Amino acid sequence: MIRRAIPEDAEAVAALLVRSIREVCGPDYNNDDAVLAAWCANKTPENMQRGIENPNNYWIVALDGDTTAGTALMTIEGEILLCYLLPEYLGRGFGKAMLNDMMDHARASGLRKVVLESTRTAKGFYLGNGFVETGAVMGMGMIPCFAMERDLTTNHG
Repeated sequence: MIRRAIPEDAEAVAALLVRSIREVCGPDYNNDDAVLAAWCANKTPENMQRGIENPNNYWIVALDGDTTAGTALMTIEGEILLCYLLPEYLGRGFGKAMLNDMMDHARASGLRKVVLESTRTAKGFYLGNGFVETGAVMGMGMIPCFAMERDLTTNHG
């Protein structure tokens, strides 16, 4: 089930992000603890709650029973800032369901495209879901990322 995140989700979301960054993304960045620690530093329940409560954010969670399996965040301008899953939920359709939910929300909001900066880890996922590369950027100031966008005026799976 996909639903809007609520402030009570903040603790589970923070824990999910730290686990996903360290366990899923870590190998793509040589498990460099300095990089991973810096990446995770702002993933606190307090920061997550502030982000969830921000009216300029469309923040969702994917639930599997009582487990928060994934979380995703898109700004009102159509920039995806987060799309993460717990490691055990990779390849099970939860990421695609969250992405589709965000695309539906973006279209309903009148947006014509969605943009993001993908990590190495997620690049293939986004390419497989209709995004195209628009150039390389240094995301988060420490790791190489890939600027991508998806045109919402055409239909893609």
